Amino acid sequence: MTTSTSTLDGWRTGDGPVVSYDGSAPLESVVEAEPTTPDLRTAVELGQALENRLGGAGDGVIAALRNAYPVPRPDELSLTDRRDPALVRLARVCGGRATHGINAIRELRAAAPGLPASLQVPAGTEANVAAAAAWFIAWTDASLGSIGTEDAPAWRPDRLSWPGTPARTASSTGTPSTKRAAGPRPQRRARQPLR
Repeated sequence: MTTSTSTLDGWRTGDGPVVSYDGSAPLESVVEAEPTTPDLRTAVELGQALENRLGGAGDGVIAALRNAYPVPRPDELSLTDRRDPALVRLARVCGGRATHGINAIRELRAAAPGLPASLQVPAGTEANVAAAAAWFIAWTDASLGSIGTEDAPAWRPDRLSWPGTPARTASSTGTPSTKRAAGPRPQRRARQPLR
């Protein structure tokens, strides 16, 4: 029996392009990675982190954040969201009194390194707010990664599965020992009982 090995340096889904893979993380965590799903609790917690970072900048800056990125009050929730008693309680406590951190991070990221036009901070605080915004973007990226509702790159909702094909580029050395795609194993015939 002879075997050979090669370095896995890419993966792809279906007939899609090969995505490079450096091996620094398990392949599953790369292929199955999804963005953090946004919810109101996360929005409030992110808003609190931004407000805490800007605590020394003064009440005018915090008021500007809450005005530009308000957490919705219970009557501002969608009909679907109003059916969730825990969400309504959170909106009752935080609505209009806290910064919606997810809306803030989206606009701050789009306007970086400056500030979004919707955020009207008191004169003379722009540099402090921009520095806090840069920290907030980096901290959120390191803590949560991306925020969104997209599926993982390899997720196939039509099959409810994680297909993927290991790939080798021309820079790889060696000969791959197998070329089977990841996913369900082929069906095998059942063995017939001996008679």
